[in-house]
Amino acid sequence: MPDFPLAGGLPVAPLPAGADLPAVPIRDIVLFPNMMAPLFVGREKTKRAVGYAMAGDRRILAVTQRQASDDDPAPDRLFGVGVIASVIDVTPQPDGTVRLMVKGLERATIVRFVEGEMLAARIAPFPEERGEAAQSDALRSAVLKRLEVYLNVSLSSWPHGRLTHIREPGMLDSTARLDRILALMKNDTRAA
Repeated sequence: MPDFPLAGGLPVAPLPAGADLPAVPIRDIVLFPNMMAPLFVGREKTKRAVGYAMAGDRRILAVTQRQASDDDPAPDRLFGVGVIASVIDVTPQPDGTVRLMVKGLERATIVRFVEGEMLAARIAPFPEERGEAAQSDALRSAVLKRLEVYLNVSLSSWPHGRLTHIREPGMLDSTARLDRILALMKNDTRAA
């Protein structure tokens, strides 16, 4: 695996000028803050980005592709908001891919991508929308009740019980997104 320090001990490509974080395009998943998830990396540019992160502070910018089938997405084929994530574990796979276990830290706005031997991104803080506390609590409660019906489980059972203790709307997403989620759930007959 070229340029992947944990697997081969080879040097890591330098971060391109003007970039803040190595970027890792992801498909078929959207990473959220405080979420832990496995990511599988196979593209050489992405392996270099992970190698750079592992040689430094272990942070990457996980950014979802617009088309999961795109094997080499150009920057305009990636969404403009990503999640800064910490790489917790790296495991090389027999097929040449690398399995990462990451934890989402916070959203970030992508100011611009910088291409080179790897993809990197200049980032800026992502302004979270915050609604009124009472409105957020009511939406959070409504979404959780609908989710309980939708999944046909008790939210007091494991692992769902943790959801009822979330008080920060950003953990479930902002008030505006909660409102949209609730509307979608109301239109789904399983959540009626």
